[in-house]
Amino acid sequence: MKQTKIDFYTESGIAKPLNITLVFLCGLISILFFSYFYSLIITYLPIIYFNFLIVIGFGFTIAFLSRIFNVVFKIRNRRKSIIITIILSLFAIYFQWVSYIFIISFDDYDFFKTFKEFEYFLSILFRPDIVIENIIEISKVGLWSIGSSNLYIRGFMLWAIWLVEACIIIFVSYNIFKNFNDIPFSEKDNKWFKKEIIDFDFEHIAFKKKFVEEFLLNPFESVNQLKRGDGLRHSKISIFKSETESKNLITIDNVIVTQRGKGKKDYTKVLEYCYVDNSDLSQIKGKFRTKKASIFDY
Repeated sequence: MKQTKIDFYTESGIAKPLNITLVFLCGLISILFFSYFYSLIITYLPIIYFNFLIVIGFGFTIAFLSRIFNVVFKIRNRRKSIIITIILSLFAIYFQWVSYIFIISFDDYDFFKTFKEFEYFLSILFRPDIVIENIIEISKVGLWSIGSSNLYIRGFMLWAIWLVEACIIIFVSYNIFKNFNDIPFSEKDNKWFKKEIIDFDFEHIAFKKKFVEEFLLNPFESVNQLKRGDGLRHSKISIFKSETESKNLITIDNVIVTQRGKGKKDYTKVLEYCYVDNSDLSQIKGKFRTKKASIFDY
């Protein structure tokens, strides 16, 4: 049997200073907007027990915004992208404090105050010393109590709550971003590869090493020999196409669906992104139907 030479994909690591600057600029503007609404919800939500979920949701938002702008501005360096996400999460914590201090500054606050008093908002935003002074004052008096006890949380306990909140925001945004799949980039086309998914649930691949060895010898035959999997345990094959590359990419994941199809999907990589000749991919696509990936499939 003739062996097919397979090269695995590695990112170029390119992250131009201008592109990083644009990611930060767009990210900071977007996060400032979301931080304001986060502070509004935290301030006026009557059920304080929901705040934990809101904090987690805020971390998710930061991660997805970072992901979007890293893709838009073509950052091909995962380490730098993660660092960018962590820095954006730190700014998000600062922005939500600015927003919170602005909101509680008015007894008759309404949403349009932001536009009417925009200069005042900016005066807080660009004065971290004022923000810190206000945080210290708030920690002394407290602004909310436990239930109807009128026992205000202040001092060390309040600082501890704020620290936990900040750690959750940073950890969630970092962890979510870290678990995003890489998107291969064609340096030749200066574009991200476009993803297609084979619309077929293959059998769960138990012996991964053996399968990869067979795939390296003959991609089409190794895929063609896979049987149909079931809805709870199967494998999915994804293809990444470029407009002009002589080789395109293929990757395979094992998928386990928890709670009899009602839970989350756990993905385990079977085959890392690897280049395959277009002739081999044509054979695979000729045998199995593919569908275009949605934005949620990346």
